Amino acid sequence: MSDFLVGYRDPLFGLIVFFALIFIISFFSYWWAIYKTKEQNSRLSRFFNRFEIKKESDDTYLAQLHMAEALAMNGDYEEAIGIYSKLKDAYPHKRIELLKMMGDLYKKAGFLARSKEIYEEILGIFPRHKEVLRSLLVLNEKLGDLDGAFDVLESLEELEDMGKERGYLEAKLAAQKGDVQRLIKLYNAKRAKRAAIEPLFRLDHKRAWQTLREEDVFAVIDILWQLPKERISTHLPLLQELYSAKGYVKEAKESKHFALDLLLHYDKADLEFEYLCTHCKKRFPLPFLRCPACLKVEDPVVEISIVEKRGVNEKSVPF
Repeated sequence: MSDFLVGYRDPLFGLIVFFALIFIISFFSYWWAIYKTKEQNSRLSRFFNRFEIKKESDDTYLAQLHMAEALAMNGDYEEAIGIYSKLKDAYPHKRIELLKMMGDLYKKAGFLARSKEIYEEILGIFPRHKEVLRSLLVLNEKLGDLDGAFDVLESLEELEDMGKERGYLEAKLAAQKGDVQRLIKLYNAKRAKRAAIEPLFRLDHKRAWQTLREEDVFAVIDILWQLPKERISTHLPLLQELYSAKGYVKEAKESKHFALDLLLHYDKADLEFEYLCTHCKKRFPLPFLRCPACLKVEDPVVEISIVEKRGVNEKSVPF
């Protein structure tokens, strides 16, 4: 008995017990996961088999399609995708349509890599599917694969004008590389406005001020308004009005622009901004380069609101 207790106190014995417990837990976890997966698949099959599939019946197809859409709206993505997958096998002539729905649903659920695979499968069958090409372009951008986005862009350019998309992607790539000269060229060539000038102010504000056109000041007024005091410029009369209204300088006493004029005479007011997509006409509280709703690349219309100043210290505004 004493020999056993000595062995029990041996550190090597403790390690053996520890790893044995890990093995046992891992073993049961593995088989439990397999059991749950089979149970889910079985449950989905039972659910799906409650509806008779008749290839010749459009009503049956539509009924199950609506069922999948309802499940997706409720967040039951796994069941919805399972139905789409079954329908895809039962209705081969609807394959492209159903694959597109599956790809969109995987993207909505956050499985971007799987969504990309499905979009690429569709393009393997129908390489000039514009809607899928657009979805894949945006998906590559979200995944950080700009090379892949440019590849898709080349295919889309054979089908329609994609000048805004190209300018936007080139500006995004230049910003990633810190290529100030490329950003200036894109802005001056009017291939990208906000997409080029915003990172330019971040990378080299002096050259940004040299590059910015006066007619674009109100198009990027939110960016200029949020600049810290040490990065501003008042080389234009409009900028003198803007930063006098901000309280950074005292170079203007009035302005032709109502919002700025009000701030020049009432120092307890401040500006807030909303952003209007010129394509889908939806408004958003945060700036964007690609509309969150319609996914079009559009320079938003910056709408100004006058609000009560919250007393934020100018040095606390990051840029």
